[in-house]
Amino acid sequence: MPTVTVHLKSSQKLLCSVVTWVALGLIGTAGTISAQSESAADSVTGTPFPTMQTVDGSIVDAFPFDRLADVLGFLPGVAATNDGSLSVRGGEADENAVYVDGVPVTPGLRVSGTALLGGSYYGARGSGIGLGTNAVEAISLTTGPYPVEFGNAQSGLIRVTTIAPPARWHATGSYEGDSPFGSGHTLGLNRLQLRAGGPLTSRLGFVMAGVLEGQASERLGLDQNRPPIFVQSGVDTTFSVTNGGSTAPVDVSRFVPSSGIRIPASAQTVYQLLGKVVYRLGERSQLSLLALASQDQHRLFDYQNLYNPRQLGGIRSWSRVYALSWSGDLGRPGGRPLSLEAHLSYQTDRTLSGPLDSGSEADTRDPFAGLLVKPLGFRFNLDNFPLDDALVNRYRLGQPGTSPYDLNNVGQYVLIQLFRGNAYGLTGFSDGGGPVGLLEMRRENRLAARAVATWAFSRHHTLTLGGEFTRYNLDNYSHELTSTLSSDIYLEAPVAMGLFAADRVVFGDLTFGIGGRYDRFDTRARRPADFPRLFTAPGFDPNDPTKLLQRDPSRGRFSPHLNAAFALDQRTRLRAGYAEQVQVPDFSLNLLGINTDFKYATLNTTFGTALDFARSRLFEIGARHAFGGGFEVGLGAYTKTRIGEVTTKLQSRFDPVDQKSVLLPFLTNAGGGRVRGIELTLDRHLGSYVTGTVSYSYQDAKLAGGDPSPNSRPHTVAGLLALTLPDGWRHGSLIGGVLQNLTAAAAFRFASGTAYTTCAGNESVLSDQFCSAVSPGPFDGARLPAFKVLDLRLSKDFGIGRQRLSVYLDARNLLNLKSLVRVYSTNGDVVNPLERAFNRVVDSSGFAREGAANGVYNGATGDLDLAFGGAGLAGCAGWVRADGLSAPPSCAYLIRAEERFGNGDHIFSLAEQRRVSDALYDVSRGLQNFTAPGRRVRIGVEVRF
Repeated sequence: MPTVTVHLKSSQKLLCSVVTWVALGLIGTAGTISAQSESAADSVTGTPFPTMQTVDGSIVDAFPFDRLADVLGFLPGVAATNDGSLSVRGGEADENAVYVDGVPVTPGLRVSGTALLGGSYYGARGSGIGLGTNAVEAISLTTGPYPVEFGNAQSGLIRVTTIAPPARWHATGSYEGDSPFGSGHTLGLNRLQLRAGGPLTSRLGFVMAGVLEGQASERLGLDQNRPPIFVQSGVDTTFSVTNGGSTAPVDVSRFVPSSGIRIPASAQTVYQLLGKVVYRLGERSQLSLLALASQDQHRLFDYQNLYNPRQLGGIRSWSRVYALSWSGDLGRPGGRPLSLEAHLSYQTDRTLSGPLDSGSEADTRDPFAGLLVKPLGFRFNLDNFPLDDALVNRYRLGQPGTSPYDLNNVGQYVLIQLFRGNAYGLTGFSDGGGPVGLLEMRRENRLAARAVATWAFSRHHTLTLGGEFTRYNLDNYSHELTSTLSSDIYLEAPVAMGLFAADRVVFGDLTFGIGGRYDRFDTRARRPADFPRLFTAPGFDPNDPTKLLQRDPSRGRFSPHLNAAFALDQRTRLRAGYAEQVQVPDFSLNLLGINTDFKYATLNTTFGTALDFARSRLFEIGARHAFGGGFEVGLGAYTKTRIGEVTTKLQSRFDPVDQKSVLLPFLTNAGGGRVRGIELTLDRHLGSYVTGTVSYSYQDAKLAGGDPSPNSRPHTVAGLLALTLPDGWRHGSLIGGVLQNLTAAAAFRFASGTAYTTCAGNESVLSDQFCSAVSPGPFDGARLPAFKVLDLRLSKDFGIGRQRLSVYLDARNLLNLKSLVRVYSTNGDVVNPLERAFNRVVDSSGFAREGAANGVYNGATGDLDLAFGGAGLAGCAGWVRADGLSAPPSCAYLIRAEERFGNGDHIFSLAEQRRVSDALYDVSRGLQNFTAPGRRVRIGVEVRF
């Protein structure tokens, strides 16, 4: 093994060294990483050689992964977006279908996030059920044409096999956290995992697994919280303030920086639970019951309202899946085996986002170990503000009661700032009023059935037949508390189904498959026939509010699947495939604004339509060759045409009220594009110690007009690698005693940056935001710098009697590499002197106006004389705001700001004012808001019984 010299200051050189090291074969892992179905038929249907990578559950455990989506992000053909969502072969993040133990679990409302089985370390929350990393037997990603028995995906097919009950009772528990590394590093992370199971009888087995992860602070990028965030810490002084003829005491708060790098009032917690019972009916058949539960909830950090608890909010998303499955043989008709697998499941997803109630807000500001296990309490929820038919009818009729508030008197809820009550003495922080803002409640129930029959009816043919059906109940409420504008409320019950058939034919070394799938969905919803008016439409009948509405047509689509494989020799296999892959549109887009009258629309309101399937036509060819000595190479090339993509189009519609045509934005299936790519995979095994995989992916993804796709990364090099030194390695030697039972598992990725559109005329627009000004360059004509990361986990096993103990160190972004996730659209940088200068002018102008109102402003220098001849805070008694209202506390806050950011002489100079302005500006515009997370290290211990 060659010697590698590491210089930590040359992080990119080290990353290149690692890539070279891997390419030479010095790679390894504690389990099995493979692109196994490139060299073997699909284990379920027998469809030959789809491009599928499978990662064994032991890999997920051994590597530095907290979420299943992050495992898939290191596989070929995947370009992880900046928040960790998966873009498979140039597709959008929500174009992947997820099956767990053969059960489809993709939500109908994908608006909450993408189907990521629990989100991503980088920030994506995901939608639908979450699954813990300790609950997985294997996870696979099919990027090529997938088998016909799976559907509802344009790009990637994710299949998860959960753990099975072990043959004897076994339990594993672990804890990891970052607290030992001090306040300058810790985010208050605590993660607990437990897995246990075994036989209940000779035929009945049980297994359970759970993950509970809490974090006291939101995770940002590099230099997190270098600009400190200030929290209230007791009372500084008290003034008597007289306004409107009444006098009242007003406390002036004392402020201190928050602890370490933590962001206050931003705790977040995830739990993911699995329970599974398996009953063996015979040698080749079994019945299983699977129960999954997950919850992801977090407080929303809001600095401008941090000192106004009424305005602080949170998000809670929780899901459940209950699935009954049977698989086994049905006999041997014609002397040939016939097998069947059948699944019936009930699934629920819930999302609630809005202001917290006072009790929950106070109790969850700084929870123990960062754990928010108890559901957050919201001021408004499905219990005290029901989402039901009565609410929808009020909305359709334009009647009061569509908000928890009195919309005829919203002034009573407005946010107010009486004084400059913050550490900077600036305006913009509320100290009363509210809560205001968006209230969102979503509720989805699904009943899903699926069956697949496989019959090898001759020596050369294997037939696959089956179907699936899903009934959805979708309830959605999105409404500003103080306004009906841009609101969206509906209760709908769509259905979707699919029928499929395929024949696998084998003639010697040649295997080919032919199949087809027919999908159909029906929203069963009604909407305005042409112009979006309901209660304001001519002829509207309040006794029959749906009279003028038109039912959506049902949509159907047939998709062919063809593939072939040929064994050139014992070491070389060739493959080719073609498929049209269709996906039901996100129902949240289909149903958008379906009950929203034009009276409630704004310039930003977009209306949904009766959308059709989006689909992709995918053709690929590939080869895989085993060179011997544990070294294999896979090569694939593909082209994908994207048709019927959902996009926003301005359409001219005649308004029957104003009697004129109006241009309105509608969602249509007018989008599309094409993707071409090449994928190269290297797998290497060096004895029992070293094995792993490294891949290179090239993507050329274009939109319909030829512009680059915003999610695509043209070049990606990624790999999973580890080195395991087993028990007894170099027995008797000092180095053997130290290093035996040691595993070093690493995951690395180096990828092109994502595309964005430059902007002119608006200095505040970032690359991931919409620019309303004219762009000086082509659409998505600029690109972020490369994304790069190296994660490492070192673990050491010890034997303690019959138990095994592992101690490990987990380092994310080990080299603290700088990966930009956004820049300013105007200059392509993470700093914008023009915006900073403008911010200084605005703040100093505010200081000047108030200083002038109190006779302490020096127009020549811009200074504020807050010394009051040495009187200190006593000189503030007569202080007024710029509008003349009494405001002695504001004077005190200005004095403390000068002491905090200046020299303490109470002459608030223009230079000190700029330091104050910059300090607050850097909280939202510092480097931490432009980069992926920096180095985060944790330690853990695992016990196996």
